[in-house]
Amino acid sequence: MHGNPYLSTPNLDKLGEESARFERFYVNAVCAPTRASLLTGQHFLRTGVSHVHGGKDYLSRAIPTLADHFSAAGYITGMWGKWHSGNAEGYYPWQRGFQEAYMSKLYQHRDSYGYLNGQHYTTEQWSDEALVDFTLKFIKQHRDTCFLAYVSSMTCHEPLDAPASAKQFYLDQGLPEGLSTLYGMIHHFDREVGRLLTGMRKLGVLDNTIVLFMSDNGPAVNNRALTDAERDIRKVNGFKGWKGNLWENGLRSPLFVKWGANFPNGIRSEIVDVTDILPTLLDLAGLTPPDTIDFDGRSFRPLLEGQEKGTWENTHFDFVQPGWQPTDAPWTPEGILDEYAPAEKSKSSLDWSVQPIAVFSEGYKLIRNLGPVEGYRPSVPDQVLFNLEADSTEERNLADSHPEKVRNMDEAAKRWFQGIKASPHAFKAPVFRVRSDTTSIVPLYAPVEVSGGLKVAFNFLHQLKAGGRATYNIDVDTPGEYFLTLDPPDLTGTYQIVTDPETSATLKLGDTAIFNFKAGLQQLTLEVTESTDPSLKRLMIKPDNR
Repeated sequence: MHGNPYLSTPNLDKLGEESARFERFYVNAVCAPTRASLLTGQHFLRTGVSHVHGGKDYLSRAIPTLADHFSAAGYITGMWGKWHSGNAEGYYPWQRGFQEAYMSKLYQHRDSYGYLNGQHYTTEQWSDEALVDFTLKFIKQHRDTCFLAYVSSMTCHEPLDAPASAKQFYLDQGLPEGLSTLYGMIHHFDREVGRLLTGMRKLGVLDNTIVLFMSDNGPAVNNRALTDAERDIRKVNGFKGWKGNLWENGLRSPLFVKWGANFPNGIRSEIVDVTDILPTLLDLAGLTPPDTIDFDGRSFRPLLEGQEKGTWENTHFDFVQPGWQPTDAPWTPEGILDEYAPAEKSKSSLDWSVQPIAVFSEGYKLIRNLGPVEGYRPSVPDQVLFNLEADSTEERNLADSHPEKVRNMDEAAKRWFQGIKASPHAFKAPVFRVRSDTTSIVPLYAPVEVSGGLKVAFNFLHQLKAGGRATYNIDVDTPGEYFLTLDPPDLTGTYQIVTDPETSATLKLGDTAIFNFKAGLQQLTLEVTESTDPSLKRLMIKPDNR
């Protein structure tokens, strides 16, 4: 359907042919931000999410999710697969409106395992097979009522892995090993999509269910898995860029929407954004969100129904962390540009003029502060302007010939980013719930602030030195004594845990300390007394139920 001469995806092709198919559907440049926008109808920066790791992938508990809205309306809700919107108490999908949820281990393609409504769950299946099994069982159980099913595949994220037969199909066409594995993953995913839709048809629900298919970002560079030659074969659309940047190939995604015979099939050329999905689904379901909900998106129901051709205008903005953009710089745990550093205390000083921002308006696209991309080396202009109607592959920079348009879009970007900074949840560190009936986790890579040379890495606290401090937001359900341990336990070091001047404890790695917590919102500080450890991952807090 999208011009790849090697891929065989008959089920996705058939779904696309039977759907309203959006050619200019935009997501965010990486996964967790797109999921935040999908779940809330808001730009991801307004939801507390600003990165894919380092504690910046936690969707604020104060914002209702898609599942919250539909659960409140009486729908039965379920999700299975990649969650990536928070991995601690209060943030799990079964605590965010989904009545059934299987949060699978990230990037585990075979022998899928994870947590099903909080209980450890293992399979001997490929991940996509397990997700479809869960979904069909759920639909069979709830086919006589209204349901919402969010199937979140791991395909085709690194590490690349595919069933041997699917991979062999592409090796037999003479394709290299890495690309054959990647295409094998998509081949297998397509087979499972077909099994899901066939199962829904047999259950009698397919024609009365709204089905959406989309991705969460553009294709990844996959430096560890693909060669330049393989990437050249893969890129069939002519777009610039990759996952992680603001060029079209980083942001455009397929979007298929099918609801029996309710929508005329065929291409829609208007711009639609991921923040539009939730308002559209609520509109189609006849549901009105509370007045307190402030969506960034809007319903594109008129486009689905074939109305407003040529009159739809959708100005929107996108943003990437500077360190996301593909680069030849060496990888470091703290990020290329230290982008995991907490920003809650410093967000007011963030300078809009150095942020990588894209503005889409009236058929034009302005990109500020670009990263490297083919065709623009060795230097990249600070601003580029394209007429996407005439130049979808972003070849002709019109910034010099359209200075007034650049100024206007530049001002719009400035106002937008200043509004983001003023949003209550933007760049906020997570608030970790401490329960009295189970062990709670405080991920030590998700602080409000750090000092004394400590660094936040993608999934651990790094460069531990005496005098270093990291502070965390916690919310304690019930006051009382709790046992504290640090993870990993098999290293050496001594730390102070403090919540206020009167409450502290000394904690050594491998030992357990007793700590008396007050109830409610508070801050917990970890101070390094002595340490030769390279990193710390988690603080475990277990209630004293003796």
